[in-house]
Amino acid sequence: MGRYYAENGDAPRALDFFRQAYDATESARQKAIIASQMGELATCQKLNELAKKYYRDGLLWATRCNDALRVTYAYLNIAFTYGVDNQRDSALSFYFKALPYAQELKCSQIISKVYTGIASNYTKTGRAKKALPYIQYALKYAMPSDYSAVLVVASELYESLGNSEQEFRCLQELEKNEIDNTRLFGYRSLLNWHLRNGNIDRALEYSRKYFLLNDTIEIHLDTSSVARAQALYDYNLREKENQKLTMKMERDDFYILLICFVGFVLISVSLCFTFINMQRAKLYKDKLYYYLDRMEAYMPKRIQCMEKLRQEKIYKCISKGIGTSDFKMREEEWAELSEAIERILPNHKCRLERLCRINEQEYHLCMLLMLDISLKDIANLTNHSLSSISVNRRRLYKRAFHKEGNPAEWDKIIQSFSF
Repeated sequence: MGRYYAENGDAPRALDFFRQAYDATESARQKAIIASQMGELATCQKLNELAKKYYRDGLLWATRCNDALRVTYAYLNIAFTYGVDNQRDSALSFYFKALPYAQELKCSQIISKVYTGIASNYTKTGRAKKALPYIQYALKYAMPSDYSAVLVVASELYESLGNSEQEFRCLQELEKNEIDNTRLFGYRSLLNWHLRNGNIDRALEYSRKYFLLNDTIEIHLDTSSVARAQALYDYNLREKENQKLTMKMERDDFYILLICFVGFVLISVSLCFTFINMQRAKLYKDKLYYYLDRMEAYMPKRIQCMEKLRQEKIYKCISKGIGTSDFKMREEEWAELSEAIERILPNHKCRLERLCRINEQEYHLCMLLMLDISLKDIANLTNHSLSSISVNRRRLYKRAFHKEGNPAEWDKIIQSFSF
């Protein structure tokens, strides 16, 4: 019963059944196994202190029955829980306690699990050089199911050491992984790697891959949640039919449990949507920082492009007309300006439209902002008020990054499209 609820995502009810099984058995080996399973369920609920208690109970029973394998995994689980709590030194001490038992088993794949944990915690505490021999062993002997986790640790380690080539090789392996979340990590890390190395085109390619796969995972999560809810609902319907033969009090208890279950599902779905929205907010934030960093890095190229634009006939025409209050831009002049920009900056409009949805008047505004024309002159050229110009810039910023921003921030973003 406990396994059924665990497989269908109902950790609290599964934990209750495992507790009953733990109390009912007298076998030390069975108690060690059940305690480990209860620890995993507590970890899933982020009840880390409770998880540590169960893992320690499992360690006690595994020690009593001289089961080196279960002792090793008990230490590994305790170490992992300390790592989740960011208590790295405590985590390392338990990994080193697990090491003699793993070596006693003479199984290189289990030893590689211990070494991976040691390497990860050394890396996260700024001791990457100490971690290097451990991760090299793990990369060589890890079992296939653990290999992607080892690659993640290895990529972080080589990044800390500044070994860009080895980091890139690890990330390429992660990119090929069949597990969606592992591949998603690989895409994000490769995106950051190419950004650090100035490969903007490759970074954009991995950015597109990341967003496509992320959307696919979100759809899969929604489908899986519905399937689990449906499975549990069907199971409870069968229980309800059986309860018709029992006393009224038992029927009342069943309805109370059903209400608790529905509340749990609703809370779970709510948390999922909250997490998804947080991830999206982070992506929009990263997108904003990318364009701001891009402008600073490519300022010399922007100056060259602006020099070329100032030599264009249409720019000189606009500069001359700015001095007269009755000068307004006509359709043919807008078209000529757009063509001049496209000659010097190919695909400029397409890149701007990829940033956010934009209409023709807004594009006119962006072209003038890119040319460093003052807001007062832009208002005269477009026959709009200064307040209207500010509203449009603020609206474009919010449309692109899904957050309120100063109109001046939008001007900086537009400058990043002038190279």
